[in-house]
Amino acid sequence: MLVRWVLGPEGEAVPDLKGTAPGRGAWIHARPACLGRLPTGLARSFRAPVSSSAADAAELLRRAASVRMDQLLGAARRRQLAALGSTPAQDAWKAGRAWAIVLARDAQAAARESWLLEAVSRGDVLVWADKAQLGAFFGRDELAVLAILDQRLAKELFGAIAMALLTPETVPRGKKREHQSGQGSTTEVE
Repeated sequence: MLVRWVLGPEGEAVPDLKGTAPGRGAWIHARPACLGRLPTGLARSFRAPVSSSAADAAELLRRAASVRMDQLLGAARRRQLAALGSTPAQDAWKAGRAWAIVLARDAQAAARESWLLEAVSRGDVLVWADKAQLGAFFGRDELAVLAILDQRLAKELFGAIAMALLTPETVPRGKKREHQSGQGSTTEVE
């Protein structure tokens, strides 16, 4: 998945997941290897120094993606594009109307259901939040499983969760280069 990045006021790399931030943007894959080269690549694209390290950028992306997940689940609620609960989600998935299944991290009982195991094997399941957090999005005390009934929304959720699960430790630090100048040597990570 490509992510648009913009340059912040202090020269920091800022992810623009909605693609609506003003100014010049540069697109980079949200893969650890690509994020490892982010500072150098963005500096070249923006023709300006970038103050963010690859790990800092990955953390900003992870946080922005978590917020984006919340926004997308809110959109599913407002537009009534979710089948809530195990039975409605199962019915939607079996009828071919579900584009993704969202499963709470702490939903062990639901995770053992045969239809859900089949959905996992097909790659249709996203694990996000806990039952209380998912329930809060939809005005319930708890919610273990829900089905997303819109293809575009499901695709955005899959992308957002992949980015939300990034950790700075998965992003390569790059190669070190020594620079010699009249003021001594410095080490830069690409």
